[in-house]
Amino acid sequence: MINLFRLCKDMRDNQSPIAQEMKNRILELYRVILKPSEQTRDMMQGWRQDFRYLYGDVEDNLSSNGKLDAGSLLARYGVESIRGKETGQILDLFFSIQTFFTLWIKVMMQEMLGDPGQNLRQVRDPAQKKKRNPKQNPDREREFTEIILGEFAVRRKIRNFCEKDWYIWPIYEMENGCLDILQKMKKDMAAYRCELSIEAIMGNCDQDPMKQMYEAIIPKELRHALGEFYTSDWLAEETLNSLQAFEGSNWKDRFVDPTCGSGAFLIRIIQNKKKEGLSVHEILDSVMGIDLNPLAVLAAKTNYLLMILDQMDVFDEITLPIYRWNILDLGEQDNHAEADTSVVADTRIVPENGDLYDKSGIDRLLKEKADVIIGNPPWVNWEYMPEEYRIGSGHLWTDYQLM
Repeated sequence: MINLFRLCKDMRDNQSPIAQEMKNRILELYRVILKPSEQTRDMMQGWRQDFRYLYGDVEDNLSSNGKLDAGSLLARYGVESIRGKETGQILDLFFSIQTFFTLWIKVMMQEMLGDPGQNLRQVRDPAQKKKRNPKQNPDREREFTEIILGEFAVRRKIRNFCEKDWYIWPIYEMENGCLDILQKMKKDMAAYRCELSIEAIMGNCDQDPMKQMYEAIIPKELRHALGEFYTSDWLAEETLNSLQAFEGSNWKDRFVDPTCGSGAFLIRIIQNKKKEGLSVHEILDSVMGIDLNPLAVLAAKTNYLLMILDQMDVFDEITLPIYRWNILDLGEQDNHAEADTSVVADTRIVPENGDLYDKSGIDRLLKEKADVIIGNPPWVNWEYMPEEYRIGSGHLWTDYQLM
């Protein structure tokens, strides 16, 4: 197990050793993408297109934002700014930071889930874990590839913890430094192994652990320049308390958060359902989340999984009900039709843009009625939205009389 309370606390402390190590790993990832392979270059291009859809005209937002000091931000990670190219450097740094975030979560969850056949309710002694010498293990590259692709979760019969996204590019750069980076990340995470049970670990985490990690890894000025503001814990708590004042409200109801972010509302709903004695399968059938941002989807799945680990039987097979989709496109699924994928060398996959969306999950959502829709929708200035998005969603603003 990993001591999440201590890990989150140290990550938020800019003077802690782990905070500096995170910056070092991000800089190392940044240096790799300066000389990318063809596959990585394709994924970077796809990321830029996809995140323009998420954040609007990203380059204009960053270059015109007076609160974002590009030179200072680059220097914080050891990157020397190049006059006239700072915006491009910030985008590459952002891609590296987001990649680190996804890798860090996957390395952490591999530790949390342990080996197939291990009962998650048992306390594990970190001293009993077999130590490996990287020089004596010729399959090290394959091990880290499986972590990046989430195969450790599949072996635990968790079908959809990791999906195809733009951040799996390190599998193409193992020989160019990523293998060494991942080994360091695993060593950094190992420092937080503990003998606590999952119940004790989550009992100490009274806040959203993924939000804490995200805010510790993604610089505040960069998040705010892009319009990212996560739901406060007190607001999620107060909203759910207000909901219970409604006549007929019941924790056994089916809840959907259509803009779930890291899952601030979902965490608290699950906690209350557990207090009511609902089983893991009852929770999975009645708490669902949707988000357009793949980082938010991974964070929400991680939070969801952490909330139910103490109730999961070792042989259970589950699908986490968190899906990537644009909620404004419900009923218009053809807008996200699945695209063909290019398979490169065994399980190495370059995702196509349309393949990043979870059509099967949305089909399920449309077939099953929700009792409660709850959430804190994102607010994005109209002028920041990509022109094609404004045109494509124009009829919705008129239909709902929003404009």
